[in-house]
Amino acid sequence: MKYIKPIIENDKMNNFFHFTFEKGEHAGESYEVFIRSACSSPTCSCSDMLFSVLTIGDTHSPAPEKDTRYEFCLDIKSKGFSTNHERDSSQLNTNFTKSFINELNDEDWELFNTFFFSYKTMLTETCDINDLNVKFDHVKIEEGLMIPYFQVFPYAHQFYIQQGEKSYIASDYYCLNSDCGCESVMISFDEIKNNIQILHKKESFIKFEYNSKSWEIDTPGIFTADEITDIVKTLLETYPDIAAVYKKRHKQLRKLYSKYKSKYKLKKISPTPTSQEKIGRNDPCPCGSGKKFKKCCGNAYTS
Repeated sequence: MKYIKPIIENDKMNNFFHFTFEKGEHAGESYEVFIRSACSSPTCSCSDMLFSVLTIGDTHSPAPEKDTRYEFCLDIKSKGFSTNHERDSSQLNTNFTKSFINELNDEDWELFNTFFFSYKTMLTETCDINDLNVKFDHVKIEEGLMIPYFQVFPYAHQFYIQQGEKSYIASDYYCLNSDCGCESVMISFDEIKNNIQILHKKESFIKFEYNSKSWEIDTPGIFTADEITDIVKTLLETYPDIAAVYKKRHKQLRKLYSKYKSKYKLKKISPTPTSQEKIGRNDPCPCGSGKKFKKCCGNAYTS
């Protein structure tokens, strides 16, 4: 694919570009393409991008509603056609889409991926939490499950650490338990090799207090204490405002979880009595609600 107007120009991303086919039945034909994410939700993990294609000369500011000649959806991760979003299914449009895909090389796909990730990251950073609805595993969270930020916001900004020839990624996990008011985040460290995150059975975690900026090793995993100390030092030097970011993220997740509990009227889960306590299903619930045990904490796994 020969670009007339590139996607990246002067270090800035364009949401449209001009190109000319170099092979196939459309060889020599020039088009301009308007690109955008198929989904505007920052919590959606899909990797679909919409392409609206017009012939050169139709308009200098292409937009989806203006005489679009072809329109199709591509999955940037799988590098192929996506059927998640209904588009023009005519044979003419389908054949053009195939020709467009055949024209692309790895460098083209990487450009699209960069644009897509930048756009979704921007959505994550600027979204209004009040407009989002996220589903959580209420039971596991109340039992102590830590929620990774990237599980809720898959395209959030990632924190990479470079130490000599080695690269690492720091992932942040948060406690959302209703009874917990902690001001900390659990951070895991994984090595990056050839742009691939290397996962180990023995994970490495530190507990980071974002208000005091103090930290301690929770689980060393595959690293020594000195290696973790060096990694954390580099992390804090590379991202001097990271404590404020972690604090903001924790607040966001707590707000989303609180909204989810309120929406489904989820009750606080109290520990189920041990066999020694011998509380009957029709006995008053020990939590003090005044309800029978079977209709309160004895039914904790229902919403």
